[in-house]
Amino acid sequence: MSIFTNSLKTFKSKITGKTKTYKVNNAVWLYLEADFGLKQGDWVNMLEKDEVLTLGKFATCILKANKIDTTLEEVLENTDLEILNEFVNSYGTLALNLNADENEVEEKNA
Repeated sequence: MSIFTNSLKTFKSKITGKTKTYKVNNAVWLYLEADFGLKQGDWVNMLEKDEVLTLGKFATCILKANKIDTTLEEVLENTDLEILNEFVNSYGTLALNLNADENEVEEKNA
């Protein structure tokens, strides 16, 4: 049982083929560094160099941060650039409070 009782922002996505709710949490950065050696400040530079691979890494880490056991290879084999962009943008919009409420993000991706 967790000691935390606060609630995190969530969004819905069908990235796995079924609609699921994902939490927006900071564990994604832990997985990015541990699994891929990427720090938060590396994100923009890596995105400019290789958009698909970088979005795939971020999506993999979002899934892992939500207790889904997956690999980068599995994510890349089962997504395209549009799916990756929608998933990562949904996370980022809420994480950065970019003037979107959760209902707007849910409706777009569900």
